[in-house]
Amino acid sequence: MQLESRIHGGIAQYQASHHTLDFSVNINPYGPSRRMEQVIRQAKYDEYPDPHCFKLRKAISQWHHCDINQIHIGNGAAEIFWSLASTRQESGGIALILEPTFSEFSVACRQRGYDLREVRSQSSHGFKHGIPSIEQALTSFKPVFTYICNPNSPTGTYIPGHQIRSLATRFSESIFVLDQAFIHMSPFSQDARQDYPENVVQIFSFTKDHSIPGIRLGYAKGSPSIIRNISHQTPTWNVSSLAQAAGLQACRESNFVSQSYLQVQSNQDYLLRVIEDLGIPWHVGHCPFVLLNVGNADRLQQNLLHHEILVRSCSSYKLPGWIRVFPRPKPDIDQLIHALKKVVES
Repeated sequence: MQLESRIHGGIAQYQASHHTLDFSVNINPYGPSRRMEQVIRQAKYDEYPDPHCFKLRKAISQWHHCDINQIHIGNGAAEIFWSLASTRQESGGIALILEPTFSEFSVACRQRGYDLREVRSQSSHGFKHGIPSIEQALTSFKPVFTYICNPNSPTGTYIPGHQIRSLATRFSESIFVLDQAFIHMSPFSQDARQDYPENVVQIFSFTKDHSIPGIRLGYAKGSPSIIRNISHQTPTWNVSSLAQAAGLQACRESNFVSQSYLQVQSNQDYLLRVIEDLGIPWHVGHCPFVLLNVGNADRLQQNLLHHEILVRSCSSYKLPGWIRVFPRPKPDIDQLIHALKKVVES
């Protein structure tokens, strides 16, 4: 089976030059911290890493107030999605995806023989997913997996934890895959510690919060049985010594992340004010990134590249009129607005 192509923010072939300002990736623009850089540089790379990531799993489990056997460390959240999609011995079944959303789990499920069904939110309703429509899909399709990016990318919408718990309790035969990569860059950071039924697995990423995408580090929290099944589908030594050291440092940097979030929120407020002056319709949810309705997203993306500005076209989300912009520091936003004005006027 041929692996379908995937489109994400920050893809290298789109980079016009080393001077390109990248608004396409949802990464903390104030990281990594100096201490994080030091820890990564000082990490041992002349010996094998701990294949069980014991120290990092222990630190994360202490933060979550859970058992260490409820934590699995992955080479980025993407690897965990692929391992999770491979956990059932029998092939086939249905995976329900709340769209529009991050595509990696959908691709992994399709590659493993699952049929995909979706519940798609609409811009006319603020991209919010109605619980009745989710319930109807769960009843009709009886999915093996139900994928919910929460907070959502690219829309920033959020389904409260108590509603997720209710759905998971009533539809206990489905494994709810709760992608929470952006939760620490939202007002719901403390919700990451919520307890969920045993058929819910939460997926987290260190990439966004700490600005370490090249390290590749994420983790899953779930019932011991789900975590064990994920681990059985994961290669030995999947997480490098550098990544494990970075993860331990990340566990000490909650203040750095919260302070960065406040700065990014200020940047978002500034971005929205200047976008208003341009008259471009926008949508913002509970995360810093902003959706702009520009008519033809692919064309605008290419035109902005001529000005060394990279934005995220949302065509791959089936939102061909929208781009996604992450609010970088204000001087960078000024350059974005200057380029937007030139493109719009031309």
